[in-house]
Amino acid sequence: MAASDSVDMAKRAVMRGMWCAEVDMAKRAVSSRRFRRNSRKKKKKKKKKGRFGDCDMWRKKMTGVQRERERRL
Repeated sequence: MAASDSVDMAKRAVMRGMWCAEVDMAKRAVSSRRFRRNSRKKKKKKKKKGRFGDCDMWRKKMTGVQRERERRL
């Protein structure tokens, strides 16, 4: 009886694990969907940054542009 009980417990644990995984996947899918929606919104603003690749590059580029503007003034 004890052996079958432990097997039952193991089965239950496996089921619980699978269920947790399923729930986790569902949550992740929802969160990723939300994130994707947000990133799609944000991407329009951030697209300029992508042209120069690195964020630091973009920062350098920005400072360079600002310097040029200051020189012109």
